[in-house]
Order: sequence, then C-alpha cells, then structure tokens
Amino acid sequence: MKTVFAAAAIAPLLLAAGGAAALTDAPRESRTVVFVGDDGRELSQAEVDAVMNEAMAAVEAAGVHDVDFDFDFDFDEAFEGVAWTDAEEEALERAMEALAEAMVELETRHEERAAADHARIEAHRERLRDHMADVEVRVEHAVRRAEQARVHGLRAGARGMEAGLRGIDRAIERGWVEENGERRELTEDEIAELREARAELAEELAEFRAEHAELLAEAGDGEVRAVRVMRFDGDDLGAEGDRRRIRVEDSDGRRRVWINGEELTGDALTEWLNSREADRLAGPPPAPEAPDRP
Repeated sequence: MKTVFAAAAIAPLLLAAGGAAALTDAPRESRTVVFVGDDGRELSQAEVDAVMNEAMAAVEAAGVHDVDFDFDFDFDEAFEGVAWTDAEEEALERAMEALAEAMVELETRHEERAAADHARIEAHRERLRDHMADVEVRVEHAVRRAEQARVHGLRAGARGMEAGLRGIDRAIERGWVEENGERRELTEDEIAELREARAELAEELAEFRAEHAELLAEAGDGEVRAVRVMRFDGDDLGAEGDRRRIRVEDSDGRRRVWINGEELTGDALTEWLNSREADRLAGPPPAPEAPDRP
C-alpha cells in the first residue's frame, strides 16, 4: 500500500534561492535555502518543521511504510513575469536535488521498516502454521481415540448379548434355577418364556452384527464369536477337584463340546451328552442341608 503526498501535503513549501549572488560564490555547505508559501511569504524554520512533522505523523498513524512523494508544481504559472538569473536557477536546482535526496532517504528508511514488519509478520505466520499443525495432530488422535472407544463399546455390546444367550441356554439345558438358596425345576411355561426371550435376543444380536459388521470385523479375530453356550460347570470336577470349563456350541443342529479347551469327539462326546440328558431327566439335585447351629 502506498501513501501519496500530492501538492496538498506540502503545498505551503516552495523553494527559492536566497541571495543568488552569495549562493554562487559561497561553499555548498554554507548556502541557505529559503522556503516560501504559495502566498509568497517566507516561512520560518518552525513552520517548515511543523508541516514535515504533520506529514510524518500521518504516515505513522496510517501504519504505512511505503511512501511516494508527488509534486505538482507549474514553474511557468508560479513565476510568471519573474526574471530568474542563471545563478538563481542553479541555486533552485541544487535545492531541489537536496530535497529529492532527502525524499529518497526517507523512503529508503520506510522500506527498511516495511521489510522488518514483513519479517515479523512471516515469523508470526510460521508460528501459526506450526500451531495449526499441532492442533491437527491432536484432533486426529482424538478422532482415533473416539473411534477406538466406539469399537470397544460395540464389542462390549455384542459380548453382552452373547453372554445373555449363553445364560439362557445354560438355564434351559440344566432345567432348574436356584432361588433363595434352593434349587427348583423350571416349569414348562418358564422354559417357553426363556426360549422366546432367547429367540428375540438372538435376532437382536444378528441385527447388531449386520449393522456394525465392518467395525466388528476390524476389531480383530475372536472379538465377536458365534458361541451358543460357554460356561463354568460347578458340578463337574476334574481329577484334582478343579472346576472344569465347559464350552458348548450349537450350529446347524450339530453340538460341539470342549472341556478345558479340549474338544470331545466320538464316544467321549456321546458319553458326555448322555450324562447330561440323564442329569436333566433326574431333576435338580437336592438343596444342601443347613449347617447345625450351636
């Protein structure tokens, strides 16, 4: 941006040579330049300084450091009928050269200041760019964390529904429930209600998996499993009296059984299934006797 000072900016200042003969013979550094107004009145140094200070204040207030000076001066009209001697013309020419040099020096100083301002602005822009890059990284991390939290939530939801199915399957398979420390057989109505609830839950789980299949698949192997029954069997004890971990899967009418991670096959599977059926037909075991009170 440039600020143009036309004749109006320094209109009162017109240069004239004072003492033409003296200027011709005197050394350059001792010569005198006289400023006169457009009314022909000689201006004092204080008046000249006031005009120049006003122009500089306008530049500083505008915050602009790129300055153009433009003089619109008609010598013929201004000095019509005035006889200029050669010495006076030379003195005026030297005065105008000095003024031009001063203007160039002033503009150079402002250009240097503008360059410094530009460097400060660029440094500030660089800091802003670094800050924005840091913000973008933080936002990306937050998005990834939110996505991970969403995936974990979906996995937890699927596992919760699977756990519900396993609980229902376990209750139906054993045919009894425990209430207030006592075991009782499930009624036909209760079994029917459990099967109905299981069907609804299985349908909801299937819809849930279909809706979030892509995210659940990205969660990794084993995150969502089609296991119908997985339980700890508190009644079956191993050789050392440890609790056995029993996993049962029903798929397309086929039942597969794992005990402590080892799948049962052949006679072992048949024997286990028969024992379960016998337990179911025998009904629930009796409740434990209350300990004798002293």
